[in-house]
Amino acid sequence: MDPEIFISLKFISDIFINPLRLCSLPIICTSLVLAIASIDKPSQFRYSARNSLAYILFSELIAVTIDLCVFNLPIETTVD
Repeated sequence: MDPEIFISLKFISDIFINPLRLCSLPIICTSLVLAIASIDKPSQFRYSARNSLAYILFSELIAVTIDLCVFNLPIETTVD
């Protein structure tokens, strides 16, 4: 495939990614503030923090694994 195709289609990724960037930070901050405000006991905070950390580490591990599998595949190239 010609790389020029992907350069010309960059606007599609911009249309998709920019609204996600715009919406994600306020949603994350709001959910964190509401989660912390709803905690009654300090033991609940420890439980929530531990689960959140485990979720973050697990999702990062999956993302890194997918990245290494996809981007380290051998690519056939032909030289004209």
